[in-house]
This record gives sequence, C-alpha cells and structure tokens, in this order.
Amino acid sequence: MEKNWVPSFGIMKLLVNGLAKDSKVEEAKELIAQVKEGFTRNVDLWNEVEAALPH
Repeated sequence: MEKNWVPSFGIMKLLVNGLAKDSKVEEAKELIAQVKEGFTRNVDLWNEVEAALPH
C-alpha cells in the first residue's frame, strides 16, 4: 500500500478473514480502514466484509 498498490480484493479479503479467524479482529479492521482510505474503488464491498467480522 505504500506504493499506491494493493493486491486484488479477493486476496485482501482472504487476509482479513484469516486475521479475524486468528482472533486478530482489530488488526483486520485496521487493514480494512487503510484500504478504504487509500483505495475507494471497493468501499461498499469492504463495508460488507467489515460488517461480517466478529465483534
């Protein structure tokens, strides 16, 4: 993300879900926030992913 590049949505979603599965929900939410801030293309999809994370 430092070079204005991020892997595909599918890869990033797998990463976020993996973090959440390993009880790293806060890290997953931070990653989603960074992606949404820098790359507005899939914000609606990221909102859905974030809403599905455990609380």
